Amino acid sequence: MAVFCFWVIIKIYMFFSKNPKIRYFLLAAVVLAFIFGVSAVKESGPQIVEIKNLPQESIVKISEIRPVNVLFVGDIMLDRKVEAQMQKNGFDYPFEKIKGFLNQSDFVFANLEGPVSKNPTNFSLNAMTFAFSDKVIAPLVSSNFRIFSLANNHTLNMYQKGLEETKALLDEAGIDWVGDPIICSDKYVLKNNLIFLAFNTTFSSCKDKDIIEIVEKTRKENPEKFLIISMHWGEEYRAEPSQAQKNLAHQIIDFGADLIIGHHPHVVGQIEEYKNKMIFYSLGNFIFDQ
Repeated sequence: MAVFCFWVIIKIYMFFSKNPKIRYFLLAAVVLAFIFGVSAVKESGPQIVEIKNLPQESIVKISEIRPVNVLFVGDIMLDRKVEAQMQKNGFDYPFEKIKGFLNQSDFVFANLEGPVSKNPTNFSLNAMTFAFSDKVIAPLVSSNFRIFSLANNHTLNMYQKGLEETKALLDEAGIDWVGDPIICSDKYVLKNNLIFLAFNTTFSSCKDKDIIEIVEKTRKENPEKFLIISMHWGEEYRAEPSQAQKNLAHQIIDFGADLIIGHHPHVVGQIEEYKNKMIFYSLGNFIFDQ
């Protein structure tokens, strides 16, 4: 089994300068500095300045301001030869040597490339359809996976029933999921002041204009949040994004996204900075047998 790892750690400071509470706090600090400066000119020695009636909402505890460390990884496929190795070595096998690293972040986000079931379909080793045993859930939890994108071309490999079972099993384990394999879903996950949306454009039913509308709507409803978009797009085994991908990525950022994370090509793709926002066109495979 080949396990190819590509990771991106993003420290996100969550737009604290946009928060009105922070602005009040900074304004109070500037006023204090001005008062002490004027007092120092008038007379030497320490001065005591009392500020009364400071609005309660303007008081912010410095300890509440901290970065969030999110680990983004690529495609996870736990069937075929990966599943054969897990049957032989235990379902912790793909994660046992990287679990410590995965747990150094606040949580891990990944693309789950197939359904999870208590009775997974037994596809052949050469099949391009996947299904994962529910025995993978416990290792995923202990490895700090807390959000999965289900917006891809394999989560319907056991049809709608398999997709619904996947959602139920993840819910039961306390793992968030986002996105839909067919439609452009506006259901998002809010975690640590971060908003996650996921879209799959490998099927024609999710249109670019629908994605843009959802991004714009989500941004307007959540002006102070950090908006992260997971995209399942592009051509397999092609590292360079198409011009259509670039155009869509730029529009997604123009309408409010702060970060774009890409999946599907199975190879590490181009990284672009656009309007001071990062676009990772493809993170490649994380756990796969390719």
